[in-house]
Amino acid sequence: MIFLKTDLLIKITLVLIATTVITSCKSNINSTEDEDAIDSFTGTFAKLAKNGDRLENQDGSYSATGNEDDGTRWSCIEILDSNKNTWEVKTNSITADALGARNKDLKYIWYNSAATVPGTTQNTDCQYGNVCDIQKYANYLNANSLCGITNWRVPTAKELESLVTPHHSPSIDRTYFPHTFNGAYWSIDTSTKDGNKAVAVLFSQNGRLGVNSKTGASHALRLVGQKSSEN
Repeated sequence: MIFLKTDLLIKITLVLIATTVITSCKSNINSTEDEDAIDSFTGTFAKLAKNGDRLENQDGSYSATGNEDDGTRWSCIEILDSNKNTWEVKTNSITADALGARNKDLKYIWYNSAATVPGTTQNTDCQYGNVCDIQKYANYLNANSLCGITNWRVPTAKELESLVTPHHSPSIDRTYFPHTFNGAYWSIDTSTKDGNKAVAVLFSQNGRLGVNSKTGASHALRLVGQKSSEN
């Protein structure tokens, strides 16, 4: 009987330990992937007019035919944290102007003249219907001073990941970023394993990282910049 009781006690102890471990693991998963907790971060976003001013009405829903006065159209999103990053907002316009140039479905070739392996620059301009390179597109937005910003640049993968909202399709909060291509977005980062490839963030797969050729691949692009202290 003593051996039976001991054996039973050991089994009970093992069950309790296993239950504790499973509960702990589930708790960790919920705390890091809880959708509501991630969505609450959107309270630190500010919608900007094309001149860089914050919209007076921050509660409007985006409309392609809307306007800035009633808060139904905006050009950029400012992140109200210590970094003060501002992101461009894409459009669905197919016009041959600054709106069409920011169409969400346009793709870009990776090119960075400062990189050891720079990729291939494109001779076309960045108007709707053309495929330009990521450096040329940054220069284009800077020349147009979108949202009063002239330091637009291609973001790092880590910066892009900060926009990811898991379990959405695409994986971003479309309350603020209404027009978002459901696929890969270029980062400025070169692959650590192959200098001929660059890193992309997949907004179709909860922000998973991927790599692709600098010379043969084209992906979507969303630029980041910082407002000046005067804005």
